Amino acid sequence: MDERRKREYQTVMLAALLHDIGKFLNRADVRKKHPLFSADYVSSDEFKKRIGKNWVDFDLLKILVQRHHEYSRMPDELLVQKIEDTHARALAYIVSRADSYSSSERLGEEPSELDFKNARLRSILTRVDIEKGQPIPQYYNMQKLLPKAAFPISINELSQLSYSYEKLHGEFGKSFLNFMPKDFDALFNGYLSLLEEFLWCVPSDTRDKFNDISLYDHLSTTSAIAACLYQYHYSNFDEKEIINNSKDKFMLIAGDLSGIQKFIFEIGSSNPKKLSKILRGRSFYLSLLTEVASIKILRRLNLPISCRIMNAGGRFVLIVPNTPFAKEAVPKLKQEIDTWFYQQFLGKLSLNIACDIALSGEDFGSEKFSQKYKELGQAVELSKKKRFLDIVMSNEGMIGAAMRNAFASLQEKGTCEFCKIYPKDSGKERCQMCTNSENLGEELVSKPLLYFYEGEGKGEFDLMGYSLSFKVKGNDWILLERIGDEESNKNEGFIRRYISNYIPETSEDDIDLNNEHPDEGNTLCKYCGNSCKLEGDGEENIPIRKQLVAKYLTFQCISASAVRDNNGKGVDHLAIIKADVDDLGFIFSNGLRDAFSISRYASLSRMLNYFFTGWLIEEIREKFPMTYTVYAGGDDLLMIAPWEDAFRFGRQIGVKFKSYVGGNPNITISMGINLMRPGSPVKLATKGADDNLDKSKEADGKNSITVFDTTVKWDELRELEEFMKALNNAFNEEDAKVNASFLYRLLKYHEMYLSSEDGIVEGLKFHSLMTRDVRRNIEKKNKQGNVLNQIFLDMLSPLYIVGTGFNKTLMNNLKIPVFWTLYKNRGGGR
Repeated sequence: MDERRKREYQTVMLAALLHDIGKFLNRADVRKKHPLFSADYVSSDEFKKRIGKNWVDFDLLKILVQRHHEYSRMPDELLVQKIEDTHARALAYIVSRADSYSSSERLGEEPSELDFKNARLRSILTRVDIEKGQPIPQYYNMQKLLPKAAFPISINELSQLSYSYEKLHGEFGKSFLNFMPKDFDALFNGYLSLLEEFLWCVPSDTRDKFNDISLYDHLSTTSAIAACLYQYHYSNFDEKEIINNSKDKFMLIAGDLSGIQKFIFEIGSSNPKKLSKILRGRSFYLSLLTEVASIKILRRLNLPISCRIMNAGGRFVLIVPNTPFAKEAVPKLKQEIDTWFYQQFLGKLSLNIACDIALSGEDFGSEKFSQKYKELGQAVELSKKKRFLDIVMSNEGMIGAAMRNAFASLQEKGTCEFCKIYPKDSGKERCQMCTNSENLGEELVSKPLLYFYEGEGKGEFDLMGYSLSFKVKGNDWILLERIGDEESNKNEGFIRRYISNYIPETSEDDIDLNNEHPDEGNTLCKYCGNSCKLEGDGEENIPIRKQLVAKYLTFQCISASAVRDNNGKGVDHLAIIKADVDDLGFIFSNGLRDAFSISRYASLSRMLNYFFTGWLIEEIREKFPMTYTVYAGGDDLLMIAPWEDAFRFGRQIGVKFKSYVGGNPNITISMGINLMRPGSPVKLATKGADDNLDKSKEADGKNSITVFDTTVKWDELRELEEFMKALNNAFNEEDAKVNASFLYRLLKYHEMYLSSEDGIVEGLKFHSLMTRDVRRNIEKKNKQGNVLNQIFLDMLSPLYIVGTGFNKTLMNNLKIPVFWTLYKNRGGGR
C-alpha cells in the first residue's frame, strides 16, 4: 500500500470510528442532524492540531463522517448517494455499510435523531434470556467508566439521580486536551480508549429495540468492518460491489488458549521461594500470549486493534477481510504461532486457532450472525482436537528437534529449581519462563504502562517476535497499553487494558523488624507460624523480614492476618476461591436470541470482563486487601485469601454479581472454596477448589457456592453466616455453655438427619437427642428458674423441633456455620 492509499485507508478507518460522535457532542438543544456535528468536530482546529498532516485527508474525513447515511428522506447534504466524486462516494458507501452491518437491524431504516441528554443505555446484561426467568430492563447513569458506575439500576431509580451529561462531556474535553499521539496508530488506539471511557454508557440508538448497544461499541465495530471492507475492495472501489451484501467479504478468527491452570501451577516443590510473584507473573504472561498472538495477526494483515472484537479470559475473536492475501497469510500465521508454542512449551500449552468462518454483509443480521458465532465455536473445538496437527503434517521433524534440544539443554544445564520441567537459563537457577514470570510479577503491580516493540531484544521480555517493556525503550513502539490506574497528564495514545494485578502489599506496621519472635504489638509476625529471619541470606526458602517491607506479602504473611483479624484466635489457614459464570457458551450463542449482533457480542463480553477486571479489583483494594489475585478476567477468577475473608468476599461476589447483571436470573455465577494450610501445596488446594466448583455447577440451577463439602445457593449464605455469628457469640460468652464438644455433636445430629433423608429411620432420633442435649447442656437458668438465653435457644430450636417450624435448609447446610465457628475459635482454649 503506497503512502497515498495508506493515508486514504487511515481516513476511512478514522471516519468510521468518529462518524456518530456528533450524537454525543450536541451540548446545546440545537435542532441539527448528528452527522453535521460529527463533521464540525473533525473540522475543528482542536482536533486537527493533534493529527499529522500526512495521517489523514481532512477534506475526505469530513465528507465521510457527514455523509454516512443512505436513507433517501435524509437531507441531500447527509446522503452518500449525493456525493458527486465517484471515488469519494465509493468510500462513503464503505463507511455507510460498515455502520449498517455493525447495527445489524438498522440496515435500510431511518436513523433516529437522539435526545442524548435524556437517553439511557439499557444494560446488555439485562437483555440476556436463556429461559431461567424474565429479565427486567436496567439502565446506566451517564458517567465515565468506573467500577461503581457499571452497576445498572431501574429507570425509576435513575430518574432520581442528578443527570450528569454536561459533566461527562466536560471530562471528555479535558481528557482530549491531554491527548498527544505520536502517529496514526497511537491516534486511533487513543481514541478507542477515550471513547470507551466516556461513551460506554451512551446509547447508539434510543429506540427500545436497540437501546442496549453503546455508542462506543457501535463506533469500534464500525471502524473494524470499514477497515475490512476497504481492504476487500482495494483493487476496485466499485459501488455496486461495495453495496453487495451477499458476498463473503469477511472472516472470523478465534484463538483459545488451552492448559491455563495446569501451566500456572506447574510447580516442582511444595511452595518454593517467591511463589506468589511467579504465580501472578505466570497468569499475566498467559494473557500476554493471546494479546501478542492477536496483535501479530492484525499487524500482518494491516488491521486496526478494533478488529479484535473480544480479548479476555484466554480467548480472542477477530474480524478480518476475506481477501486472497488474508486467506493465504492466516494459515501461515497459525503455523508460525503453533511452532513457537511447541518450541516454548513442548505441547503443555497451545493456542487453538480457528480461521475458516466466512461471512457476508447479510450475515451481520441477528439470526445469521448467531449461527456464524456457533460455527466459530465449533471450529475452535475442532482445532483443540487437532492441536499441532498442521506442524506435524508440514514440518514433521520440528517436534522431534524441539524435544531433542530440550533434552540436551536439561542434560547440560539441569532442571529449573521452580517448575522442575524446563532447563535452566544460562547461568541461572531457573528457566527463562520462570525468570520472566517472576520479573513480570514484580513489575506488573507497580508499572502503569506496557510498551510493545516489533522485533525481539528491544525490551525486557520477548514474545513471538515482539519485545515488551514496562518503560519506554525508544519512540518506535507499535502499541502502548495502560495497565495501571495511575493518573497521567499525558496520553500518548494508549489502549486501556483492564487487568487483575492486585497483590497484598506490606508496610512497617505489618512486619516486626526488631523482634524475631514478638509477643507484643499487632504485627503479622506476632501471629505467624513461620520462622522468618530478621536478617540473613535468604537461603533455604526462608524470607528475610527487611526484604518484605514495602514489598509484597508471602502466603504465610497473608495467612497470619486471619489470626490477627480474629483477635489472635482461630486457624491461620488460607482459602482458594475459584468461580466462573454459569452457562457462558449458551448465553453467547442463545442468550440474545434474535437480537445477536457483532456490537452486542462485543458489548456483552466487554461488560462481563469488566466485572472481574474492574469492580473485583477495586473491591479487593478497599475491603479485602489481603486477597491475592492469581487471575481474574473474561468470565472466571482464581484468588487466594485468608480463609474467613474468602467466605465473606465470596458471598460479596455472589451478591454483587447479581446486582451487576441487573438481577437477571439468566446470568449467574458459581464458586468453590477450599481451605489450605499456608505451607500446603497450592496446586493440590486449587484442585480441591476446582472440585468444589464442579459441585456448585452440578447443583440444580447452578448459581451456588460450595465450601466444607456443602453446596448452597447464594441467598442462603447470609442466613448461615448469621447463625455462625450466634454460635460464635455463644461460644465466647464468659459462662459459655457452647463449646467445641457441643459443636461436634451438632455435626453428629446433622449426619443423622442426612441419613434419615436417605431412608434410614434410625436417623430421626436426632430430634429427641438434640432436644435433650440442648435442655441439659445449653439452656441457662437463674435461681428463679427463668431461662437466660432464650434468644439463642430460639435460634437452635428450628434444628430439632418436629413439624412446620423445622428449618430443613439450615440443617442441610449446618456444616458451614459449625465448621466456621470451630475454625474461628481453634487455639482459644475451649
